[in-house]
This record gives sequence, C-alpha cells and structure tokens, in this order.
Amino acid sequence: MDRPAAAMPVAVSPGPHLCRVAAHGARGPVDTGRTGPAGPASSAASLLSPHLAPGTRLEVTVTVPDDWTAGGAQPAAGAQPAGGARAREELWAALTGAGARSVRVIEASVAAAAWWALCASAPAPARDLLVLRIACRRVTAARCTADLSGAVRQVRLLGIASSRYAAALGRVLLPSAPPAGHPGTSAAAGDDPFEAALAGGHRRAAVVLPRARQVTRYRTAMAYRVGGTVLTAGAVLDALTPAGLAIRSARSELGPAGPLDVLLTGGPARLPLARAGLIDAPGDAIHVLDPEATVRGAAAIAAGDVVVTAPAEPSVLLERVAAGLLEVSRHALGDAPAVEFDPPGEVRCESAGVRLMARIGADETARGPWTLGWWPDRDGHGTLVLRPVTGEPGVLAPLRREGP
Repeated sequence: MDRPAAAMPVAVSPGPHLCRVAAHGARGPVDTGRTGPAGPASSAASLLSPHLAPGTRLEVTVTVPDDWTAGGAQPAAGAQPAGGARAREELWAALTGAGARSVRVIEASVAAAAWWALCASAPAPARDLLVLRIACRRVTAARCTADLSGAVRQVRLLGIASSRYAAALGRVLLPSAPPAGHPGTSAAAGDDPFEAALAGGHRRAAVVLPRARQVTRYRTAMAYRVGGTVLTAGAVLDALTPAGLAIRSARSELGPAGPLDVLLTGGPARLPLARAGLIDAPGDAIHVLDPEATVRGAAAIAAGDVVVTAPAEPSVLLERVAAGLLEVSRHALGDAPAVEFDPPGEVRCESAGVRLMARIGADETARGPWTLGWWPDRDGHGTLVLRPVTGEPGVLAPLRREGP
C-alpha cells in the first residue's frame, strides 16, 4: 500500500533582482539566486527543483508585491481583471508546473511583519506596525497589527498605501553604479545594485547626514565613497527628499500618526533614513529588517508559527436541472467539481451573504470543463479563475455584485 506523500512547506520570495527560497523553516538556511531574463516567476520555479523528492508534497507560500492585491470596488460588466490578479495566476502556474501541489500567495509586507513578530521577544496583546518597503522609485506602506501574546504569533493586514516618486535613487546618486550581476556587487548586500554599491558605508553616513540637516557646512562632507566617486551629505539628502515625501504621503493615508513599530525593508531601507529625517514621527521604534526577512516570514507562515488573517473565500453556486427542477448546490472553490458552462458563461458565487457574478465570453466556454480558483483583492470582491482541466492557461473574470 502506497504511503501518502509527506507535506513539505517551502517559502519563496521572488524579486526583480534576486529570488530566495526557504525550505528548512524560518530560521534555516536560505537559497538565493539571481532572477533570470525570463523573470521572477520562472526563476522561483527553477529554485524549487532541488527540493522535489519522491514521497514529498511541496506546499509553497510565495510573496508578491503589495500592489498585486489592489483592485476595484465594483468592476463594470465585462471589465478586464486587474494586472495583479493576472500576475499571481502566472506565478501560480509556474510554481505548480514546477511541482508545487499547493500555492498560497501573501503580500511581501505581511511576510516581513510575520518575521518581526516571530523574532519579537516581549509578549504583548497587540502592537501597531507600519511596514515601509522602500524601492528606488516607490514607497509602499502597510499597516498591520501583531498579537504577540501566545506561542503562535498572529498578524493582520489593515491597509496598504503606495506612493511613487519621480527619480530613481540609484540614478540620481550613482549614475554609473554597477548593474545587477556585476562582479562588484554582492547578492548578500541587498536586492538591487544601488544598495550593493553603498554597502559598508552606512556607519559614516549615519553620523554625517543628521548633522548636515542642521548645519549647512556639513553638506559638503563625504557621506559615501563608491569606488572613486564621493557622495556628499548634501547630495544624498537632496536625493532622498522625494523618498521622504513619498513615505509621509503613504503613511498619512493609513494613520495613526504614531507611535508605531516601523519596519524598514527593501534595498534603500538600509540607508540611515531615520537619522536623515525622513521618518520623524515622535515615539516610533525603527527596525531595519534583514534582506532575508520577507522569505523567512513566509516560511514562518508556511510552518504555522505565525498565523495571518486571510480574506474569506467565496463559495460557488452550481446549477443543474434534475427531473425538470432547477437545483442549486454550494461548493468551496477548491472542492467544486469540474464544471462546464453554456455560452455565454456566467458563474455565480456568494461571499458573506452577497451574491456575486463573473462572466466569460462565448468563445471561451468551449475550453471547459474547468476547475475554479480565486485571487482576492483589498478593495473589491476579487477575481475568479477558471482553469481548463487540459492544463491550458486559465481565464480570469472579475467578480462583481449581482444586479445593476
């Protein structure tokens, strides 16, 4: 008699420059690889292959950019799915195609908060967190709460705001910085060549930058030296000003003003942002997270060490005619049988007592039967996924409230 395959939780954090995999728990070793030309999804799938073994069932928890889970409150009939839903479906297809038996998708900021919650030593019933993910052109702020009172920590996402600024930090400060993959860059330094180029010089900058904010003559002092290039404190502060405005803009959307535990992630997050005056809410506790924090937090969620409140999945309502009577059965999306639809295809669902509907075109219905999936979003009802049992790419249809 065959033994059932043993579940093996694996965490994956794909990024534009680096892809990380944690297959040995949140505190175990992390495999890191460069993101290839085919993109993060393909690179993440290739890093799974060493962990495929007979008798194991890979259960993958993968992090995605926070913007991928944004959506519209009530899409118009026939509206196209949000880009984040399509990107998640492509990532799901790549990972399941590489051997993953199940794929759970979480926001990167939630994973970072989970790692901080796992490492926090002081028990507390609730902590207010602000996760700032700082990239070279965008700041994303996620407001979370963390319950540290039990053996299993709990994290809940309350809201996300994003603010873009015009100039990439790396291009302003280091127009000739070595590109990703250059022998002069280090994968351990961060997720982008900008951070890699500045690695090792933050101690001096942490002293010079706050003085330059107060005393003009310090603006000409050296903050960083990169090869033969000297970056003055004034140049660094001027380049960081748009990022500071973006941080304040994103933070003001979420509230409260403070005090909060502020978690900094992303390549430029290792700059002395707080001392440079970019994060200046009184009473904040600033924590700069390690580059591996996101994948380790995902591993903690995968292992059940941290529980994340997930959005409630809708149920699907399936209709059939039996003995001349219309019968309606309710199924969880993952447990629904393979279904077929007559053109035009309409799928009805229900979530928290609200009737929802998604529609697919008449030309798509012939590709069934389908299995069903769902990608949630923060602002609406999410996107229904109809996946042909033949293995062809799925069809995405935004869910909208039934009626006018």
